[in-house]
Order: sequence, then C-alpha cells, then structure tokens
Amino acid sequence: MYLEWPLEWDQETVDKVFAKHKVTPEEVDEVIFDGNPVFHGGSRGTVYAYGRPVSGRYLFVVLKKLPGPGRYEVITAREMAEKERTYYKKHRKG
Repeated sequence: MYLEWPLEWDQETVDKVFAKHKVTPEEVDEVIFDGNPVFHGGSRGTVYAYGRPVSGRYLFVVLKKLPGPGRYEVITAREMAEKERTYYKKHRKG
C-alpha cells in the first residue's frame, strides 16, 4: 500500500488523540513509515493500520483516503485491543 509522507493531521485530531490515548503524530509516523504495519480496509472509505512504533506499543490507526496519490488523513490512533493485537500478530510479516 502506498502512503505519501507526511500524513495529514488537523490540530483538533492531534489534541484529541493525545488527550484521550496518549498517542503522538511521531508514533503514528513510526507505525506507518518505519514499522511493518498490517493494513486492512475499514468502513466508509477508511483504512485500518496495525503496528508498533519504536516505543514498542501496539497501535491501531484509522486513516481516511484523500484526493491524490497516497494522501491520507489520520482520523484516530490508540492502543490495540486484545483482539486487534491477535490479528496483527497473525498477519504481520517478519
């Protein structure tokens, strides 16, 4: 899956994701661009990304496709639930 760096964030989403889940944009970038993420088609034109940043946390990220090649907006990011972690471990490469 091709994603263009940087991902799109609005300040409200950055603030909400950090306040509610303590996830930073840097961690999301690490999951998407530096890690070995697992992608899965979500609902209503979204894509789910499962992965681990350098901190070792298991993160679940929801992205929305934007116009243009590889452009995505971050909708939310949080720690994976146990079921999501199991899915990630089953489908990751390496």
